[in-house]
Amino acid sequence: EEELRDPNVVKAVFSVLTGQALYFSRAAVPFDRDERFAAVFPSEIYFRHLGMYAYRSTVLPGLARLPVGRYESIERLEQLRWLEAGYRIEVARTERAGLGVDTEADLERARQIARELERNNS
Repeated sequence: EEELRDPNVVKAVFSVLTGQALYFSRAAVPFDRDERFAAVFPSEIYFRHLGMYAYRSTVLPGLARLPVGRYESIERLEQLRWLEAGYRIEVARTERAGLGVDTEADLERARQIARELERNNS
């Protein structure tokens, strides 16, 4: 629930049929207007975006030349520029969320985990 409301946790919406990204947002999307699904199936509706990308070398220069798009300007998420320009982003699901380091607090949490691992491995 807390991560769902956290704008530093990017959410992904994708097609279950094609595995392609449809949208990324800092808000809880999709919006469950009638509140029929979120309480019952939250792990099948809301997905956290981890942001690992692989590009063909021929595609990368074109991405770098794209102007900032409307949705990127609003959400401050660069992958929306690519979607708006018609590029596809394939999505892979994982059960392991990993550790995102997007804020100072995240960095401190990562450092703490590294210190604990170091202590345990000594």
